[in-house]
Amino acid sequence: MRPTQVTLSAAGNSPLIFTDYEQTPFCLSLAACCTSGATLSYQPQVSIDNPSPEWYRGVTVSQTTTVITITNDYGPPGNGATHGLSVGDVVQLIGTQGDDGLYPVASIVSATSYTLTSPNSKSFTGGPGSQATSFRMFPAYVAVVGGTTPRTLSSYVVPISCVRLVVSAYTGGSCTLTALQGMEK
Repeated sequence: MRPTQVTLSAAGNSPLIFTDYEQTPFCLSLAACCTSGATLSYQPQVSIDNPSPEWYRGVTVSQTTTVITITNDYGPPGNGATHGLSVGDVVQLIGTQGDDGLYPVASIVSATSYTLTSPNSKSFTGGPGSQATSFRMFPAYVAVVGGTTPRTLSSYVVPISCVRLVVSAYTGGSCTLTALQGMEK
């Protein structure tokens, strides 16, 4: 994997950076650097959930305005017939015949239902081939920046499927997360 970067200059979540989680040995470094004088709170997040096709599961999908409602999500194998998600986790939809893509979880309705927020306002009901897979996001570490130029570095030797940068509070500046995955040759 070549170094991959995401930069945030406002509060929000970056796109996911997917890794080669099957690489042996697994080696991933994450570095976060903020601009001089930045005032923001950021946190890299990681997921160990499997993005492989066998982890996709059939769901019922509907959308009204920008709210996508997912029902009948009984979760990945071994999850006790519940989706196991929290607000802010990420769900990937495919086969919806409407709005396939990656979405953060906006609210939890029940153990098998939740809502997502789409940037597109429309109404549709997903087809019978609608499927979802999910990425439960975990904090890598927390950093709060107030007028300095911090740099943080962490490394992982256990498989991580994806990473993202979250800026939770923002006054000014920007933060860049770099992911570098190496392999012995």
